[in-house]
Amino acid sequence: MGKALDIDLYKNGFDVRYIDCIQGPIAAASGYFNHENYFYYCFLHSILGNMHNYFRTDISEHANNILDGMGLRLEKITCSSHSFDGVLLRITEEIQAGRPVIMVVKYNSLFYSMYYKNSSFTANHGIIVNEFNEVNSTFGIKEATLLRDSIDAYENRDVFFSLHLTYAMLKDVWEDSNRQFRADKAFFEDSIYSLRKTEEIELNMNKVLGMALTMLKNNKNGLISEINDFQGEKNFSNFIQVKRLRFSGCLKPIFSLLYKQCALLKLDETRLENLEKELGQIRDKVLNVLNRASHRGEVISRERKDELSSLVAEGDRRLAELVESLMVDESRKRQVDYFVDIKALYNNQAFEEELRDDSIADITGEGTHYIFKDVVVNTAWKKGEYCFHYSYSPGCSDNISCSGQEIWVDGISATHLSILGCAEYGNYNEEIIIEYSDGRSHTVKADFSDFFQPPVFLENVYWAGEAAVRKNGKTIYQSFNSRLFAKKYSIESGAISRLILPERRNVHIFAMTLSLEEWD
Repeated sequence: MGKALDIDLYKNGFDVRYIDCIQGPIAAASGYFNHENYFYYCFLHSILGNMHNYFRTDISEHANNILDGMGLRLEKITCSSHSFDGVLLRITEEIQAGRPVIMVVKYNSLFYSMYYKNSSFTANHGIIVNEFNEVNSTFGIKEATLLRDSIDAYENRDVFFSLHLTYAMLKDVWEDSNRQFRADKAFFEDSIYSLRKTEEIELNMNKVLGMALTMLKNNKNGLISEINDFQGEKNFSNFIQVKRLRFSGCLKPIFSLLYKQCALLKLDETRLENLEKELGQIRDKVLNVLNRASHRGEVISRERKDELSSLVAEGDRRLAELVESLMVDESRKRQVDYFVDIKALYNNQAFEEELRDDSIADITGEGTHYIFKDVVVNTAWKKGEYCFHYSYSPGCSDNISCSGQEIWVDGISATHLSILGCAEYGNYNEEIIIEYSDGRSHTVKADFSDFFQPPVFLENVYWAGEAAVRKNGKTIYQSFNSRLFAKKYSIESGAISRLILPERRNVHIFAMTLSLEEWD
């Protein structure tokens, strides 16, 4: 037995030039609860980190200023009275409860790091422990550094790959790191962190922008404090890389989300591009002035400090103005969902109610199936921007294995098509043809990731549970999760008469929703 919590690779995320190597794992762990949480957290952290010097507090204090608004909380768990066996037991309990664990360690304690056993490199690093397997006594972690030091060909080198460690490996990492934390009396001494859900909050881009606007209006940029407090200290330049990350690197996660919102609203990006460039120039200029003065041991005049502070404050004012302009009045949005009835076309059974040797469910043709748990059926199943009606009866066919089926729709007007599905034995992009009452047709290139792995096409993991396989009259759990993925597609507006599914039996569809989205 064991459990794995699905956390994406975040190939399109941000590396340590933009998000530090502890906040990045916190962001990725939050993505377990909602894929987009990673980007929301990085965005909000990049703004709030400008205001508060999060390097001087325990990570949970800073993180929870963000996570509380997302319905999440990072709990610090003190393990001073535990042996390492006790620490591992607590980790497995957290994972079993659906709570990813953040373990802060030292780079020089990681056997796979180029800094392993390098006593002169004592930087801290965060790893996510998201899996345990009692059969082979291993733990799964998500590690973002595996490409960082060897491949510079990607815009983002901090991809959260999965790595499996034995009990002994994880013990060595923990004990060696903790020995150093104890010697330094660091925040992380004898501690692990658990990320848990506290309430159900339907977060979207607009709400996140509102949170950011509050941060910008209620706080002063820490760079202004750096300017005003500077007295020619020589040690300022010793920390220039950290300060560049905090005040300049942060702009990429901030503007990345703003560009997404701009695209959603179909707005011109020129204003964003100009402000991103100008803010980068302002902050680089300020840091360069302070860095040069630090090297020379020079004091900056009050007049010069006021000039630099005004530049930073004006940049923040314009950023707040931009954020506010990208917010929309959600009360003006009207959305009507139509649940497409596909039950009559079901021709495959993926789910079994429990693990049993006489099971008949088989999604792959080779005995692999899903164990039914925490699936919302025969009523509206809503998560974030999605809403499906998954029709289900125990022991019966529960999905469509696609073979060109035709689904007749009675002139339903729609602007979007949402699909709940997956693939097996491969990842597929398949065409779904949409025919309209006026004779038009539109083709959607739909994405279907293989259910045994996190999505490769940026779908949302709508459901994840245990997978089992039946062989030679015996049914056992698989070592991987089963998953259902959701994705929404914009389609040509109009009254729809028919949907034609692809000819690909490896592609499975569990539910479909047509939505009409309009603004008053």
